[in-house]
Amino acid sequence: MSSGTDLPEFVHPLFYGIIIASVLFGTSIVQIWIYINTNRDKWFLRCLVAMLFCLDLAHTCLTAHILHYYFVISDR
Repeated sequence: MSSGTDLPEFVHPLFYGIIIASVLFGTSIVQIWIYINTNRDKWFLRCLVAMLFCLDLAHTCLTAHILHYYFVISDR
């Protein structure tokens, strides 16, 4: 009996989480596109929206990288 972690148990929530995060990222892209084309808010609010979009992009990319590491690289 091994004392290591069960990889499928660890990866399943990450896998479903990245699917949900990717769908939500797509909806945030549409919302930001509409916001940029329709609103003329002050620079502070526009920068805040841009910063939140960048954080969402970083979260999606890092989660995808984690899955790539566990599915592709660690199997070698």
